[in-house]
Amino acid sequence: MIKFDIDISGLTANLIAQEKRLAYAVATAMNRTALEIQREERAQLDRSFTIRKNEFMYRLVKITAFAKVFKGIGPQQEVFAEIALDNTKARVLLAEFVEGGYKEPASGKSVGVPITGSAARPAFTDPVTAAYQLSRIQLTQRVLKDGTTQLISAQDGGVFSLPREAHGTVPRGLFQKVGDVVMALYLFVDRPKLKASYDFFGVAIDTYSQVWDKELDRAYNSQR
Repeated sequence: MIKFDIDISGLTANLIAQEKRLAYAVATAMNRTALEIQREERAQLDRSFTIRKNEFMYRLVKITAFAKVFKGIGPQQEVFAEIALDNTKARVLLAEFVEGGYKEPASGKSVGVPITGSAARPAFTDPVTAAYQLSRIQLTQRVLKDGTTQLISAQDGGVFSLPREAHGTVPRGLFQKVGDVVMALYLFVDRPKLKASYDFFGVAIDTYSQVWDKELDRAYNSQR
């Protein structure tokens, strides 16, 4: 009988060290990838929308959890990082543009939807002219015998209306008449539909696929 006595304490210590090294590399790569996703998400905001308060919108794309390595005794626990949209701000609709949603009235029964390119907003990048902001226009509604709705602006005395639409309803809103042309400044909609125009998940997936392997290699090799 041949008996072997092998001391594997060095191998065990090395395995533990390698496990820690890999765990730190994974956590570091996760955090770097999350930061890169955050940068790309914010760049996508600028590509998808015309934003006047960039910093406020950028802060809505948050890394809600950074990856951390378990430093106690025993097997390594789950390591993860998390990035999400901040939904705690009142009346912020960014999340509704991810999959599509509705704008609920802040008060009353309808939402004033500005019509881009009208006199209220000469160009999309321009702010709404102060004179046409709903908060400054005192409106009263009058319904004629034929069912046409008119909105009277106490500001300029204008009375503007649109005829019935094909399905029999009368569009409600604030209109401006210039000569024979009637232009809508606002339409009053009960729950305007918001299109899915911000691909939050697509940007995250694409960015992850582009940077993860590189960041993991960089983090692991930097610990040699």
